[in-house]
Amino acid sequence: MGLTQAELAARAGVSLDRVVQLSELGVVRANEADGSFRPIDIQRIRVAEAFAESGLAVKDLGRLIAEGHVTFPNLEAVFGEPIAASDTTLREFGDVVGCDPDLLRRVYTQLGLPQPQDDDRLRTDDIEFLHQFLLVFDARDVGLGDDFLLRAARLSGDSIRHFVVAINTLMREELLPALVRSSTGPPQMRGGGPFAVAGPLTGWLVRRHLEALIEGNIVENIEREMEETGIGRRRELHFPAIAFLDLSGFTALTLAEGDEAAAKLAVRLSDLVQEAATARGGRTVKSLGDGVMLHFHEPREAVAAAIELVDAIPRAGLPQARVGISAGPVVFRDGDYFGRVVNIASRMADYARPGEVLVSEAVVDLGASGGSAFEELGVVELKGVREPVRLFRAIPAAPTEEA
Repeated sequence: MGLTQAELAARAGVSLDRVVQLSELGVVRANEADGSFRPIDIQRIRVAEAFAESGLAVKDLGRLIAEGHVTFPNLEAVFGEPIAASDTTLREFGDVVGCDPDLLRRVYTQLGLPQPQDDDRLRTDDIEFLHQFLLVFDARDVGLGDDFLLRAARLSGDSIRHFVVAINTLMREELLPALVRSSTGPPQMRGGGPFAVAGPLTGWLVRRHLEALIEGNIVENIEREMEETGIGRRRELHFPAIAFLDLSGFTALTLAEGDEAAAKLAVRLSDLVQEAATARGGRTVKSLGDGVMLHFHEPREAVAAAIELVDAIPRAGLPQARVGISAGPVVFRDGDYFGRVVNIASRMADYARPGEVLVSEAVVDLGASGGSAFEELGVVELKGVREPVRLFRAIPAAPTEEA
């Protein structure tokens, strides 16, 4: 349905004078038959506002449009149905949920979004999300302060922004140029573009990962109850292992072959590591550019995966890998692991030579030798580690001779 100038201004969250100005500049155009505007013009106005907020003159945007240098093709396909501004200001929303506007602004900042002012009307989707977000993470009633809420916002913002930026980069640098080169005609936004897939994909993927984590929490709670009641026996728990793997000479390779080649190598490395780690009960904690940090429930599985990887990675056309593994208690916080064990494993990887898997004494003591043998290297001082560490080199165990 068509929108009047006043309705367009209200839904875009701008003044009527601004709509009149943008209409005169040709950023938005009324239907010649009835003078109405389309809902997608909400998004055109937001693009113009982003242009102005970046310090550029909106009149220059109008001139670029008038002379045919700039168009807004496929906005409907890219953005979908525009989200309108609500009638609720930030201050009014804060009164409803019992949050000071300054705290809400800090939440916006941690989410990676622009800060609204007290009298700015919030988008309807902002209100829906913030209601749910505060319901879960505003835990002041149980004694947790603002820092808990802001940490939750930061983790959410950082994770989603990383995903969105990566998807956008992939499309801009690879998919769109490929569509331009295609012989099938003018490039079209496939399947509605990133907006069509980003929301459903993140919602689905977050749910799948949450289900797995919650199921694990439930099993652990049941095991604890078994232990406390004496009904059944809880499985024997071991200290986990942390492994760091990096590629020798990756920086030099990047300089020689360029960033695009480095990005493809990083994807290939990720595939190999993910396959080897998952098969042995491990998981990637984070990517480090030229390497990865891994967590394994069992030290022996970490060693086996590392030995497999240092052999497979060069055969896949990548530079040689080196690995450091340590085991012991670790601190899990905000999706990452911290502590002395983590620091030692990282420094061991730095110390290792190409093709080596180095392990700490703790890994050997925890019985990680299944399928592997260890050569003692002695006590070594590692950079950034206060006390010397006894290191061992892990190698495949020699096959036993059959009688």
